[in-house]
Amino acid sequence: QRAAHDAIFQHLGDSVDAPEAAFIALDSHSREVRALVGSRHPGSAGFNRATQARRQAGSVIKPFVYASALESGILMKDSLLLNAQRCYRGKDSSWCPKNANGVHDNREVGLQEALSLSINVTAVHTLQRVGVSTFTDLVRRSGISSPIPNNLTAALGSGVVSPLEITNAYATIASGGLMA
Repeated sequence: QRAAHDAIFQHLGDSVDAPEAAFIALDSHSREVRALVGSRHPGSAGFNRATQARRQAGSVIKPFVYASALESGILMKDSLLLNAQRCYRGKDSSWCPKNANGVHDNREVGLQEALSLSINVTAVHTLQRVGVSTFTDLVRRSGISSPIPNNLTAALGSGVVSPLEITNAYATIASGGLMA
């Protein structure tokens, strides 16, 4: 706990205008909290960013998209995904997700590359194939209880989670998919 607190101060400083931070370390098997820092000033009656902050998950949700596809048999570990822009029609409009770097090279990539490069279009297409309800089921079993958007934007982490929630979900991955 002291090392986590000291690291926050060492990297962010202690001035009034220094940014805030959160830090969580969990034992992936027992889920015991090893360290938790919710602000630069622990013990104050302030806001605990580790447990109370709620932010869009963003790309940290993508491993769960691919895990749901693997678990459901939609993809195999050696499957290839096309890095190409696609558009999805909704009730009143269409949505054409883009990669963060703007590059859609129309090349096939493996799951590991799609995940390591955080390719948005492959994640969205994978979620479209898997289905949001299948993905949401896996996310729930991983330890996330926050609402998940019932649309394809969920593949890009449009839902909000707390840092503790996403850390717990990653601990589920680290423990071989077992929720403590």
